[in-house]
Amino acid sequence: MGQASDWSQGDFNYDGVTNILDLVAIDTAGAFGRGDYFPATPGGGSITAVPEPASWVATVAGLIAAALFGRLQRNRWRRSA
Repeated sequence: MGQASDWSQGDFNYDGVTNILDLVAIDTAGAFGRGDYFPATPGGGSITAVPEPASWVATVAGLIAAALFGRLQRNRWRRSA
């Protein structure tokens, strides 16, 4: 307890260490003492499909980021000239 760690080692509130606050976080979530995280399925496991975000969202986000970055670079170039 109290040592540097990540989520897989018990750091459930993402502050970089495992301590009593992590136990409070997992207890508040109602997950402490509930048994195995994965549900038991007869005959093995099952895979649940998770929908991926639409590609247009990533394209629009990329175009906005490129425009903002280009504007920032132009402003820096103008200041140095």
